[in-house]
Amino acid sequence: MKNFILHIFLLAALAAGCTGGSNDQSDGSKGNTPGDKEVIQKIAEKNRDRTIDEKIGDVMVQYLGVLGNDSLEKATNMQTTESGLKYIMNSKGSGYPPIDRELVSVQYYGMLTDGTKFDSSFGRMEPFTFKVGMGDVIKGWDEGIKLIGKGGNIILFVPPHLGYGTRSMGDIPSNSDLIFFITLDRIYR
Repeated sequence: MKNFILHIFLLAALAAGCTGGSNDQSDGSKGNTPGDKEVIQKIAEKNRDRTIDEKIGDVMVQYLGVLGNDSLEKATNMQTTESGLKYIMNSKGSGYPPIDRELVSVQYYGMLTDGTKFDSSFGRMEPFTFKVGMGDVIKGWDEGIKLIGKGGNIILFVPPHLGYGTRSMGDIPSNSDLIFFITLDRIYR
């Protein structure tokens, strides 16, 4: 799980064009060994022309694919709510989670269980804003977003009855299980 989060932060840093920290040395290096520096340069070159969506999608598919559906629950801290929503809490965030009728802003990446991306706010670089518990989003989101505070991030595994059910929605076939990586950017209180 920690490797997954590390991959997400590395991808975000690469997307922002940042590969080092504040440990600058007088020779201009970032404190990495020559091998580390070469690896970072290769990753940066490989990812230079890729969007943040593609980078996050690759990490999600790789992470979920390595674990496989059968061992996912055993290998992570996955939990299941009474409604059947499954989730992996990466970071709980700070403060109280949002409650019904509060306006929130999130960034998200959505994909099917086969790894097909169907939507993402990361690529648009624009958060998605909605009122919690008001039916603005699928039931799985309304339930899942109430589990984290500001700055938190979570992976939701939404079964069809908490998603779009028997309806097809664009690239989402009917009766689809959905996977979302969501970060809660802001709660408007």
